[in-house]
Amino acid sequence: MLAMFNSKMTHLEQGANTAWVPNPVGATLHSIHYQKCFVPSVWVTLKDRVKASIDNMLVPSFLE
Repeated sequence: MLAMFNSKMTHLEQGANTAWVPNPVGATLHSIHYQKCFVPSVWVTLKDRVKASIDNMLVPSFLE
């Protein structure tokens, strides 16, 4: 559980949207991280990054 908790902040820092969570434990973890991270400010920093190639996103990780 602690490992999951620690990894969730990275999702927000990378611009992930965690609006839909199917269970109460996950919903609690996500809501805690939204209290620690102001998502709009993260999005401002991410808007200038280099866009990912759709071709790269569609390659299964085991083929890399």
